Amino acid sequence: MKESVKESHKLIKDGKQTEHSKAIKNSSRDINKNILNDRNDRSRSSLNSPVVWYETKKPFRWRPLAWRRKQWLLLLSLAIFVFLVNATLNHLDNGDPDNASDLDRDGDEKNFRLQHLHSHVPGMKAVQLLSQHFIFTSRTATTTEHKPRITTNDLTLNLSSSSSFSTSYFTENVSAAHNSHIPPPPTGYLVWSERCKMPNLDPYLPEMMRHFKREKYKPCHIETPLTRIEFNQTFGRYTLRINQELVKVYSKKKPLDCCYQTIERNSTGGRADCDVSLSECLSFRDRTPLASTIDNILVTCRANRKQIYRNGHPLMPERPDIRERLSAWKRYDKTHNRKKPPNVLMIGIDSISRINLIRAMPKTAQYLYDNEWFELSGYNKVEEILLNSSIKIDLLQIDDNTFPNLMAILTGLNKTTALKRCKPTVLHGLDNCNFIWHTFRKYGYVTAYAEDEASINTFNYLKVGFEQPPADYYLRPFLLSAEQHLQVKLKSNLIYCLGYQHSADYVYEYALELSRRYRNDTYFGLFWTNTFSHNAISDCTSMDGRMVEYLKRFADSGTLNDTIVIFFSDHGMRYGPTRKTNSGHLEERLPFIFLWLPQQLKQEYPSFVSALSTNKNRLTNPYDLHMTLKHILALTGRVKNKLDELAPSESCPRCQSLLKPVPYNRSCDDVAIEAHWCTCLHYQSIYKNSKTVVTLTHLLIDHINDYVENFQNKSFAKLCVPLTFDHVESAYRSQLELPDKQTDPNTYQDIYRILFYTKPNKALFEATAIYNSVTGYMKVTGEISRLNSYSHDSECVSDGGAKKYCSCHKKKIF
Repeated sequence: MKESVKESHKLIKDGKQTEHSKAIKNSSRDINKNILNDRNDRSRSSLNSPVVWYETKKPFRWRPLAWRRKQWLLLLSLAIFVFLVNATLNHLDNGDPDNASDLDRDGDEKNFRLQHLHSHVPGMKAVQLLSQHFIFTSRTATTTEHKPRITTNDLTLNLSSSSSFSTSYFTENVSAAHNSHIPPPPTGYLVWSERCKMPNLDPYLPEMMRHFKREKYKPCHIETPLTRIEFNQTFGRYTLRINQELVKVYSKKKPLDCCYQTIERNSTGGRADCDVSLSECLSFRDRTPLASTIDNILVTCRANRKQIYRNGHPLMPERPDIRERLSAWKRYDKTHNRKKPPNVLMIGIDSISRINLIRAMPKTAQYLYDNEWFELSGYNKVEEILLNSSIKIDLLQIDDNTFPNLMAILTGLNKTTALKRCKPTVLHGLDNCNFIWHTFRKYGYVTAYAEDEASINTFNYLKVGFEQPPADYYLRPFLLSAEQHLQVKLKSNLIYCLGYQHSADYVYEYALELSRRYRNDTYFGLFWTNTFSHNAISDCTSMDGRMVEYLKRFADSGTLNDTIVIFFSDHGMRYGPTRKTNSGHLEERLPFIFLWLPQQLKQEYPSFVSALSTNKNRLTNPYDLHMTLKHILALTGRVKNKLDELAPSESCPRCQSLLKPVPYNRSCDDVAIEAHWCTCLHYQSIYKNSKTVVTLTHLLIDHINDYVENFQNKSFAKLCVPLTFDHVESAYRSQLELPDKQTDPNTYQDIYRILFYTKPNKALFEATAIYNSVTGYMKVTGEISRLNSYSHDSECVSDGGAKKYCSCHKKKIF
């Protein structure tokens, strides 16, 4: 058979057909004709027959309408499938951490949960699957999550045994708090526990990006400064020098006549921290040595009696009292066979949230992640908490700005206690306040404090300030003079450029000078900037690359070899269009914070590495940072009265050092974070014009009016117009867990967060309150925040406690 078929194929190929093959071909033609005739007959007969059955069916073809229906069915099926998959994944994320996927808790897998939003930082390879983010990277060996765990015994610190307090407090067994089997939080959360579920945010949500614009860095001056200062290590003195190569740039023909003036604090009393004076201008040529008593100078150069150059230079001269103090503690360490303690640098930027650091300063964020800085993703700003209290007028005195959050770090006090104890509006009040830098100075540290934009300095805005310099080196007198005498350029109504540099450059250069001048000594410094971040969410974008340069300079200079660096902010953006969004609400409460530990310290205390890695996704706050500074003091072995000077924070007794693992199941109530500031609560959006929301809003407005009317014995009652209801912008509700909630309606209470406008000034407020719609009981938690500008509304009021709630009567013009 096979041979005949092959032979037939061969004959056909050669063009030689047999009779048999011709017969087959003719037969197939006849069959095709019969089929065609049969179809025609059936078509004609179908007109007379209602039903006709066919043995050979006609191929089915989709009509246009039917095809569209099929497309819609397919799309609907696909949408249902995607919805079911997404719901399944969300159920996994929101469920019990113990039932989470093995992928979430297995740190050895190549694919692991994205904990610090590397997917939003350029340079990282990330894949997004629906709402789940996984990261694929070769850098797992350097990330803190994958550092080897250590045993509880390794957590014991080498502290002096002479103090039972420091040994018990800073070396207590933390095995209960540090549970190595606790999985990382599910995707979409920074902290995940039974008592705190802190959501993560996408930095690039449309509600934020529509108000965001990236800006390029621009130098403040096209010319290089004509003068510079140099420090002679041999003689221990500064020299002021003219750069001769630039003389022709400033004056081509005429000779230069240059002189310098010293800048001094001008007075005592209430104006001591506000007034400065200039000495006579002392002429010099080429260069001149500066006396060791000079802290700051202002240089002026003229050509043909015309001023062509003016610039300022802050200095750090070594005073005999500083050297004597440092030398005495060096001898103490040598006698007790102790190593040099670590230095401490605190570098702060105002009003930058963790998410906005990633959004606006991605190069800075990437540098920190790449170089093993420790991030605390669950760092929540604080305010005071008043337990078991009803509505109190004093609650509205609490301002949600830099002061309360820095006071929590520097003193361990909430704002109400700090106002009573430190009295910043009274002469000598802040001078007598127990700042942590005083304790560092007492135990052999040289101290420095610098902050730009003198008009809104933390301890001077609506406050008296310091009569005596708060630190060994204090930049404020220089900046006060520079802002008066140098050319300034504004950005968002703040002094962005000051002479030939950005205002922030003076602060960071001051920090670098401290690290250079006291390289072989111990120092503590707080360096704070406002000018490129305080007033607008996009302003800090232009300083991204500049900030990386400064961080690299700290590393290249060797500063990071023996210095603990705390790089942080106080809060996110507090007002503006982004603040009205849900993302803006969370960002305001979640500032960024990174910590750097020197390599030697990490080797000596591996428990610190483990603790900071663990604390990355735990609820932390500024009081914890205060206790961390005390922990560093304990490491020096110099503190004698540990019971008093290293005691727990007065306003948060349960807060602790970040160099120990904090409890996994922390809540805001545990660590003195009021519900108004707490990001652990889960809010749901509700109908903003509901009867309950409108009623509660009217109660809140009455609460504001009562406060203003009774403020300072009704001294402002006649100056301010009572506020009235305009409309509610948005409303949210979170259930408050109470044991009798299901049985007794009188105990049914919920937490409401409401954004509302008032008349006559279109003031936008945000308030958080516990409310019982059955009994009408209301309790304001935290303060009522003002979310838009009020500087022009409240010019008749000088007190910061009432300014944001006052709408001044308009002056009559005759």
